[in-house]
Amino acid sequence: MDKHEDILTVKETAERLGYGLTSIYDLFKAGELRGYRKGRKGIRIFASSIDEYVERRMNRPPASDPAVKSGPEAAPMPKVRRPAAPRKGLRFEDKVVLRVA
Repeated sequence: MDKHEDILTVKETAERLGYGLTSIYDLFKAGELRGYRKGRKGIRIFASSIDEYVERRMNRPPASDPAVKSGPEAAPMPKVRRPAAPRKGLRFEDKVVLRVA
């Protein structure tokens, strides 16, 4: 790692990759993106780790490692997914009201 390597915020990283902020935090936590914590909540991502991540996602070996297999025989990267948010409000079944005459 170069001492003067480009460092990006989570927002800049999300814009560069076209991902949401939560996905970037998940990738950082999983070790897919390298960086460091700044303070209690801030995270900074190394630009080189974004390039490495994109190389892995494209399922191609980095130029420096010709021994890594690519193509259909190589295993694809798993998708990072977050659980769906719970729906707000009442369900249809909860809205049904029985009237007693």
